[in-house]
Amino acid sequence: MIIGGTGVHASPDYGGPAKVKKTRYILIAAVALILVVRGVFAVKGTFTANAEGRQKYEKKKADQAKSSDKHKPVGDALPKPIGPENAPVKITVFVSGTNSCHSDTVTSVQELAAQETYKDKMRVEFLDTAKPEVKKIADASKIGCEAGLLINGKSTMIVPGHGEMGLVVFSGPMGKKNYTRDDLIAAIAQVIKEKAAGKTK
Repeated sequence: MIIGGTGVHASPDYGGPAKVKKTRYILIAAVALILVVRGVFAVKGTFTANAEGRQKYEKKKADQAKSSDKHKPVGDALPKPIGPENAPVKITVFVSGTNSCHSDTVTSVQELAAQETYKDKMRVEFLDTAKPEVKKIADASKIGCEAGLLINGKSTMIVPGHGEMGLVVFSGPMGKKNYTRDDLIAAIAQVIKEKAAGKTK
């Protein structure tokens, strides 16, 4: 109570020190709860991020393993000849058994030879340029990078719409600098057509 002047005035009642102390505890508890909740979400987010990161890492690792398997060196186990000896198209595949970059060439030619379209029309033989006697044949046939193809004894062919101004050079691994799978398919189709028409021997 305040007495003076014109009368008696009641002072505001703040509840005393006990009430202030209680209010302070409530505020502290509320802040602590907020911090705990935020911490829980932060930890949850970290676990989620770590799980996603782990999944990405595992996927990348698996993809690398697949790629590594795909590009393993051919080794001594070169495929046996495919197709009849009297086939109109004879393809000699030169690859190095120690070079992993050549495995795609082997696989692509194998897949083509296995197709019904070419089954009786292609004869494919695989030679390893890591062997000195094969290397000499490859060099004499102008096969570069220890890999390439001969189609009926030729390492170059005029195939309209393919290669450099229609000239396809089957030197090096398939799909690299000189020729593609599509170039090879076009060349095979052209030889088959010419053989059927009696234009080539």
